[in-house]
Amino acid sequence: MKKSKTLSVLSVAAVFFASLCLFGCSQKSTPPTPVHLISESEAEKNPVRGIDERQPKKVTGETFAARQQSLSEVLAEGFKPTFDESGKDVLELYSEMRKVADRYIKNSFGDYERVHAFHDYIATSVEYDDKLYDRYLSGEDIPKEHDSFNLSGVFLNGKAVCDGIGKAFAALCNMEGIRCVSIYGEYTSDTVTAAHSWNKVRVDGKWYNVDVTLDSARADFGNGAQSFLHHGFFMVSDRAIENAAFGRHKAFEDIGLNPENEATPKESYPVYEGLTVDIGGEKFSAKVETAEELNAILRAVKGAKRTVGKLDIRLAFDGINPNRVGVFDSQIEAALKEVGRYDFAFDASASVRPYIQYPDGVIVLFVYK
Repeated sequence: MKKSKTLSVLSVAAVFFASLCLFGCSQKSTPPTPVHLISESEAEKNPVRGIDERQPKKVTGETFAARQQSLSEVLAEGFKPTFDESGKDVLELYSEMRKVADRYIKNSFGDYERVHAFHDYIATSVEYDDKLYDRYLSGEDIPKEHDSFNLSGVFLNGKAVCDGIGKAFAALCNMEGIRCVSIYGEYTSDTVTAAHSWNKVRVDGKWYNVDVTLDSARADFGNGAQSFLHHGFFMVSDRAIENAAFGRHKAFEDIGLNPENEATPKESYPVYEGLTVDIGGEKFSAKVETAEELNAILRAVKGAKRTVGKLDIRLAFDGINPNRVGVFDSQIEAALKEVGRYDFAFDASASVRPYIQYPDGVIVLFVYK
């Protein structure tokens, strides 16, 4: 039976989280360390918000949800929002948004750095609303005004589903003068298709896909579900997100603005070019291009004096199509021999793997000493 497009966006994150749970997920979630966010000591003492120089436009609406929608539209249109007496609730919301930007955006940041910071902030600070999802599964008719579908879920409650997460990411980007829209469509794995919401953002004159919801997934290794910040669905091309081995996205044509064919690149943004992973104090490039580099990383895992819970790396071997399911099985299996002991199952014949393939061959590899 076909479900409502609005309500079905609840299901995709739960489906994705379940696929990561190798030993059965619990409701416990440990926030990850936001490694790509500036520290409190680095925050600007005198932050500058460009929105203060824009032309004003009043936020309107008879309900809190309507005023939130109006705020999003005012920001997307490039205006500075103003509020009357009836808009105190949404003014509080806007103030919280500005606090996020003041805390994590340096005045010298370019568009990509701002987008990256907003992605990582939401992914590490906002909890997926599992209770709302359970209510949805029980057949309850949930109104679209619910906080978790809106900005208030993220900025006031710290809890939302993908619709609210996408709206919050778009609002932050638009507040900083970076064009961003919410995209509504379908997410497909090997076993399920569900309605879903994500974003497109314009950086360096090109539109890229960003799915913050799926970049804050959870996994359970027997001691409770832990959250992990990923960049697998961050700044990816249409071609990559539509043809991913896991988590294929298809936009609906009749809902929202999809800037299709407007300076949309064939290649994803080179996110992993500048990222590193730290293993026991030794740094490695997050873009892994040879089996020797992968083996070196896992040798470092074996020698580390602390548990390595996640490696957010991209395997980009020459001549290998990264979007074919299981394409890295042999390389991973060989590399794991460098570790010798690890706390997860690996049975490729049964589709049980200690990693998830993302667009462009991003592999999230969980390795325990």
